[in-house]
Amino acid sequence: MRPSGRSLWCLLVSLVLSAMLSAWADAQFTSAATSAKPQSTVNVAFHSFSKEVMDPALHGTPGLPYRGQMFDWFISATPEGKLTTDYGVLERYESNADATVWTFVLRKGIRWHDGVEMTADDLKFTVEHYARPTTQCTQCGAVRGNLDRVEVVDRHTIRLHLQQPDANIPAAFGPLEGDLQILRKHHFDTVGLPGFEEKPLGSGPWKFVKREIGQFIEYEANLDYWNPERIPGFAKLRMVLVPESRTRVAMLKRGEADLISLEPQDVEPLKKDGYQIIGPRDTGYPMLVFYKSYDPAFLTHKLEFRKALILGVDWDAVVKSFYPSESATN
Repeated sequence: MRPSGRSLWCLLVSLVLSAMLSAWADAQFTSAATSAKPQSTVNVAFHSFSKEVMDPALHGTPGLPYRGQMFDWFISATPEGKLTTDYGVLERYESNADATVWTFVLRKGIRWHDGVEMTADDLKFTVEHYARPTTQCTQCGAVRGNLDRVEVVDRHTIRLHLQQPDANIPAAFGPLEGDLQILRKHHFDTVGLPGFEEKPLGSGPWKFVKREIGQFIEYEANLDYWNPERIPGFAKLRMVLVPESRTRVAMLKRGEADLISLEPQDVEPLKKDGYQIIGPRDTGYPMLVFYKSYDPAFLTHKLEFRKALILGVDWDAVVKSFYPSESATN
C-alpha cells in the first residue's frame, strides 16, 4: 500500500504473468464487490502485447495476459500449482487404463458471453481447432501430434481418443503448462476466423469490449459468470501498452495505472515507497529427460543407468537453489 492509503499494486514479470493478473484481481473481488454492480476501472500498464491476436490457436502463452481473461480453461489450478476442477469448465475428467482415451465431462449451465449455453460440441470444436496443421499455440503440438478423434458422448461429455498413451493430457488443458482455452463453436461458424479477430467471444469473467492495435484493449465484467466467487469486483479492465519501464512506473506513481509490469531494477525502489509487489521471486523449470530410453541400443534404456543418474543428483540442493528460504532472501 502507498503511504497515502490508496491501494495500488504492481505485477512482477514472470512466466506465469497472466495467472498473477488473475490472482491479483481475485484478491480484490472480495473487498471491491460491496455493491450489487461493480464500479470503476482497473488500469494496467503492460510492457508487451506480443502478437495481439485473439484466437488462442494462433499464438502461444505470451499472449495470455492480453486475451486470456475472456476465456475459460478446461481444467484449472490451485495457488499451490496443482491441477483442480474448482475453476475450470470441466466437472471431472478421467482416462482409461492405458491413458489412450480421456473423458471430459462439462459442468451444466455454463454460458457464453452471448447467453448461449456451452455444450460438448464446443469442447469438440475447441480440441479439433487446436489440432489443425496451421495452429501455433504452445500445447497445440501435444494435441495435433497424438489426437486420433474426438467423440461426443452426450450434451456435456466428450472423449479424446489418442494414437498413443499420454498421461500428461490434463496438464496440456490447464493453465500451468498449457494455453488451450475453450472456444465457441457457433461463433466461429458465424463470423469465421477473420471475424473472430474483430468480434472475439468467450465465457470467462471478463467480456471483450474494444481495442486499438498497438495501444490498448478493454474488457467489462461478466456479471453472469458461472462461478460467483470469480465475478469481477470492478466494472472494467483496461490494459494499455507501455513498453518503457520508466513510463510505467511514472504512471503508477501519478495514479494513471493501478497495476504495472515491472523490470527487476524497479522492484526494490517501489517496495521502499510502500507499493506491494505480486509475483514469484524466481521461476525455474527443471527437467530430467532420458532420451531414447525405449531403444535397447541406447544406454538410457538400462534401468540401472537411469537409477544411477537420479541417485547421483542432489535434489535437496536443487530445490534450495531454486527456492531459497525467506530468511536467506530478506
